Amino acid sequence: MSKSQFDLAAALEKLREHDWLHPTVQFDEVESTATVKNTGDTKYADPNYWIAQCGHVLMSNYKVGPREIARILSQSGPAMVTRAIDRYNTADYKDIQSIDDALTNYVEGIGLI
Repeated sequence: MSKSQFDLAAALEKLREHDWLHPTVQFDEVESTATVKNTGDTKYADPNYWIAQCGHVLMSNYKVGPREIARILSQSGPAMVTRAIDRYNTADYKDIQSIDDALTNYVEGIGLI
């Protein structure tokens, strides 16, 4: 995998290491779609969608800015995160665990695991 490609599995593992999956403070919940129902939808195949979803959750639940999100997700800079969030400007998930579950469902649905 080249440096320009996004490794979502590594990013999620990094989030697990820092215990981002279990916030100590509960914030207002965003309406969630915990499972990906339409595995043929092209947005799920776009890494920017998953970057944006992680960005939305980290910004709303943890008050983390784009620069820190880029560092957490091993992106080249905050512009990548900002562009992804601008492209997918609504949060579909309420927490990192639901993103992880949805991504696992998507990957299983298309037969990658």
